[in-house]
Amino acid sequence: MWTTSTLLMWIALIGSVVLVAQHRPVIFPIIALIASGFEALMNFRLVSINVAHVPLGLVFGVALLVAGVIVVARSAAKVTVSAATCVALVGALQTINALHFH
Repeated sequence: MWTTSTLLMWIALIGSVVLVAQHRPVIFPIIALIASGFEALMNFRLVSINVAHVPLGLVFGVALLVAGVIVVARSAAKVTVSAATCVALVGALQTINALHFH
């Protein structure tokens, strides 16, 4: 079933893949791809990661937010800026959700 969290996971994952394919250097797109990939694996219940005293939603959200903002700042191509904006927005929503600001 499509939920908001599943939709956001797909947006971040597809945006990260586009960034890896289109943006150079690839360090920040790879960070975004790793964070969104782990979120996808956890969403499909293929991997279970638990870290004491650290909410993984916050860690992955901040990773997506920072990677997206840095790629937006360093890129001029429309496709890359669009993908990075999607990644950054998903990261911001996840960070806000993890910090319970809603």
